[in-house]
Amino acid sequence: MQDLKASLVIPKRLKWSDPDPCQWSHVICSDDGQVTNIELQDQNLKGTVPPILKKLSSLAVMYLENNQLRGLIPSLVGSLEFFSAYKANISGTIPDFIGTDTFPQSSYLDLGNNNLQGTIPSSFGMPFADISNLSTLEDLSLGHNKLTGIFPVSSFNNHPKLTTPNLTNNLLQGPTPRFNNSKLTVDMRTGSNCFCLDDPGLACDSRVNILLSIAESMGYPEVLAESRKGNDPCPTYK
Repeated sequence: MQDLKASLVIPKRLKWSDPDPCQWSHVICSDDGQVTNIELQDQNLKGTVPPILKKLSSLAVMYLENNQLRGLIPSLVGSLEFFSAYKANISGTIPDFIGTDTFPQSSYLDLGNNNLQGTIPSSFGMPFADISNLSTLEDLSLGHNKLTGIFPVSSFNNHPKLTTPNLTNNLLQGPTPRFNNSKLTVDMRTGSNCFCLDDPGLACDSRVNILLSIAESMGYPEVLAESRKGNDPCPTYK
């Protein structure tokens, strides 16, 4: 916790001067002195989140929304159940912990309204993580970022608990996904991504697919996603 204090610009009103973090405001501890909650939403904080927070083995809740952080959110402890960095100014690619077995207990994950872009690390084999490993996840918000690539609809259709994914306002490409999981209520407004067609499940023109394969070889760069939209491989620009 001292590392977190050192990496953030902490306003005096938070009263984080006590040597015992369990006495800090917006920090909750268990009876045996283990940090369970860090609730720093709406504090206009600046700075970064240090990777050493992974050592907080009892941390279950972390709220960072509506702050002015820098850089990525690091991989966090596996006990984390609720995590929100909504509108926290984080940037870069989606954090590595999504889709691995190091974040198995999460039911709520909100990374919406940030500057996330690019693809998931190549070890996942797709531009989005295989979220089936996050078997307890119910709410997932990735909306209002700059995420690119083909959407892996099967990971969402086959997820056992996911009910409310938010994918609106990104740069997702390829066909508009068709969700056949009756439990899913997907927030993905028509026209808010870069799909080739608005109708779910309809395949893109074969020539558009060739262009997408070229984009894939380059990691689905943002500039290509922004420069074209629709099912015409040779659009007329004005």
